[in-house]
Amino acid sequence: MPQSFPRRYVQPSPPLVDDMYADLVPQIVQQLVSYLEITGPTTEDLFGGDPSIRQINDLIDDLNAAGEHADVDQLSRGNPRLAAATLAAYIRQLPEPLVNEELHAPLDTEVYVERIAALRDLVSEMNEAP
Repeated sequence: MPQSFPRRYVQPSPPLVDDMYADLVPQIVQQLVSYLEITGPTTEDLFGGDPSIRQINDLIDDLNAAGEHADVDQLSRGNPRLAAATLAAYIRQLPEPLVNEELHAPLDTEVYVERIAALRDLVSEMNEAP
């Protein structure tokens, strides 16, 4: 069972203000990740929930409508599983995959240690952003 942290000890990452990658990360992704950094560690089976497609689409629409100051906890009705499913659905719908097939192949292993080692190797081989 994963270690659970009391909410008061988990702090979200700061917004990507003045960060060279800030413009590359969609606002909705930043909002969902920040929310999940707080609620995710204390949520058992975070990606195991079964929100409906309608709930996911409604949350995406609500986050887009609320803009920069969206309250993800309120909009997701305090449901971290809905937020996680929404993030996963959003990433799956991207026109270009985050990781292309060539980079994905080494990560496609069930052995956690091997996956982490492969990810470390891939990141070390990446070029710096311009």
